[in-house]
Amino acid sequence: MAFPDNTARALGTNGWPATASAAPGARRDADRLLDGYRAARAQEALFDLREGPGTGPAIGFDEFVDRDGSVRPAWHELADAVAERGRAGLDRLRSVVHTLIDNDGINYTEAGPGGRGLEPRPWHLDTLPIVLSAADWETLEAGLVQRSRLLDAVLADLYGPRRLLTEGLLPPELVFAHP
Repeated sequence: MAFPDNTARALGTNGWPATASAAPGARRDADRLLDGYRAARAQEALFDLREGPGTGPAIGFDEFVDRDGSVRPAWHELADAVAERGRAGLDRLRSVVHTLIDNDGINYTEAGPGGRGLEPRPWHLDTLPIVLSAADWETLEAGLVQRSRLLDAVLADLYGPRRLLTEGLLPPELVFAHP
């Protein structure tokens, strides 16, 4: 991947912000961050009055840590990378990401009332990616493949024999109306 000179200097060979080896105390810093995260989730659970499928509050599924606060297996490598870099490394990475987005002018425009566009806003990109296990990806992949095949079949019909319309399976207004 080619980056502008200033970005190349900011990133190490692995795409993370260039740092010296893990700073002393970086692991403690990451442990404090993780402890803070766990404490925030526990605090959130105290005030969640909804009941979950088991016993206790339903604060939602946490992709990163399990119910006991242990990092899930799919996230170990990323958690270790975060621990190695600490808060300062994450802050540098966030800065590099924002700089790349600003330099490239990446933005989006939300639809406003009546279909009018609002002012373009910078694209928000999380510093840390979502990590999916192989099993989770297989489930998502099956659903995505199913939906893409359905969309392909619908489009093939609409551009071809239009059976979906003539047999009343799709209302013509859905296809021919102008938003």
